[in-house]
Amino acid sequence: MNPALLYLVKVVLCSGVLFGYYSLALRNKIFHQWNRFYLLACVVLSLLAPLLKFHIDPSNTPARQQVISLLHVVSFDGDAEVESRTAKTVLLTTEQWLWLGYCIMALVVTVAILASAIRIYRILHAYPKTTI
Repeated sequence: MNPALLYLVKVVLCSGVLFGYYSLALRNKIFHQWNRFYLLACVVLSLLAPLLKFHIDPSNTPARQQVISLLHVVSFDGDAEVESRTAKTVLLTTEQWLWLGYCIMALVVTVAILASAIRIYRILHAYPKTTI
């Protein structure tokens, strides 16, 4: 992917997360000067945050798929048999996680748009109309 396009995608994601926090937590609060400071800082932070690089040491990360082996001992007439069972874990790939996140966000946005449309519809029909 083009580095400039990747940077722009990261900037949009950072801006969306920071503005989402503002909308949920700070929008209608009484400390207006701090709200302005937060919004101005969000612009700078969303431009600078994608430039940060984090190095994760692969030797410290756990294995992606860990196989768990269980032993089951069965005794018949004094003879012991050992059965080995392997538990299979199902993990989602990165692409599947991204699709899941995308679908959840699309559902949230769709519900928000429908809720707004229903509120507008109720307001339109709650009050009498006058032609001017």
